[in-house]
Amino acid sequence: MRQRQLLDAFVLELNNATAAREAYESLPAPLKPGAELLIRHDSAQIATPSADAAEWLKTYYCSHGGEALAA
Repeated sequence: MRQRQLLDAFVLELNNATAAREAYESLPAPLKPGAELLIRHDSAQIATPSADAAEWLKTYYCSHGGEALAA
């Protein structure tokens, strides 16, 4: 997993598309506005304008089959 901040969005680049979809779908409603999921063949990106949502997604993703944040 890699995280970038572009303009007003936090972008998580994820290697496990299945775990990424599960994390996105499990994102609590108050954190979901503005969040977007992009699935590729075997990877995914989640973009969100919320720092709180980005932290929630990283924690959920890592604890449900995804890899940790790369250094």
